[in-house]
Amino acid sequence: KSQTAGQILAKYSVWWPIQKNMATAFKRGADYFQARLLPHGGRVLFPIVLTTLGLCATLSEDGCDYAHVEGAAVELLTGSDAVPYVHAGMTAFRAPGYYPGDNTWRVVYSDRCSPYEFKSVLEDTSWVAGQWLSFLSVVIGGAVTLFLWTSTCLVLRPNMWTVVGVAVAAACLLEMCSLVWFYTRLCHTTTTNLFDFEAGREVEVNALYDNSTKCSLFFGSKCSITAIFLWAAATLWIFVRGYPNPVPRMIAIDREEKVSMVGTSSLRSTRGSTVSKRSGGLTASTAVSTDRFGDINTTSFTSSKDTRASHKSGMKSLSDMSGRPSELSNSQFSNSSGGSAAYA
Repeated sequence: KSQTAGQILAKYSVWWPIQKNMATAFKRGADYFQARLLPHGGRVLFPIVLTTLGLCATLSEDGCDYAHVEGAAVELLTGSDAVPYVHAGMTAFRAPGYYPGDNTWRVVYSDRCSPYEFKSVLEDTSWVAGQWLSFLSVVIGGAVTLFLWTSTCLVLRPNMWTVVGVAVAAACLLEMCSLVWFYTRLCHTTTTNLFDFEAGREVEVNALYDNSTKCSLFFGSKCSITAIFLWAAATLWIFVRGYPNPVPRMIAIDREEKVSMVGTSSLRSTRGSTVSKRSGGLTASTAVSTDRFGDINTTSFTSSKDTRASHKSGMKSLSDMSGRPSELSNSQFSNSSGGSAAYA
């Protein structure tokens, strides 16, 4: 049993300083960032909600619902001239199924997307650029959204707030540029043969027979446009309204602690600080507030109750002090000044 107790004590003797240092480090970090609920007030909730909704909009697409495709590209993708349309994305597509009972073509969105069999042939500069721009917008938008959520409990500096606004604007611009995917060759081809498409040969169309491909906005691209507007609104809010100053925080201090603070400051001061004593006792006051960066400013002052010493008597006591030796007692000072002694 004694060995077990010794092991336990040894274990805690090793880990206790580490845990104590970690707790001290976390406390210092919390004091530096002024960790509390909504330190900037409720103003920061508006851009947070806008950027979060924009991020959810970009993540809501499933990869094969970016555009509604009709024309020659449908037969190029499905190999059938009976299918009227497909829903294409940047990574896959989804073809509708025929229902004889209703004599209609419908898409079952619970089905998996069909990957492109010859994606290397279909991809071009616009396709690759749209993919990368969309990916970068999601990464930057997600990172800045998570960082904005920290402003609900931590104080952000003005330069951080400016960086957040620039990042949201960059995500908005990248998402807008990702719509360049609609300039890909697949959305403008007139051929239904994959070899002709790879060779760059197109079929001539006329007024009687126009089988050119048409790509229109669908769920995924509409979500991208929604994210663009949401992120643009968040950018305008951040730069137009400016930096939200932290809400001042008052700290309550006990009367005993106030008196001890005043006593310590008076002992450390030089000849300039005086403490007036009287039967009524000391009254100490401390005002604590935070500035626009969340730093704490403390102002302490003392006052004596029922102090009636006049400027004239004070000047008289000083003249008496300058003419008399230093061995005079405090009672003599009190008699010379009319009952109120002032000493440094």
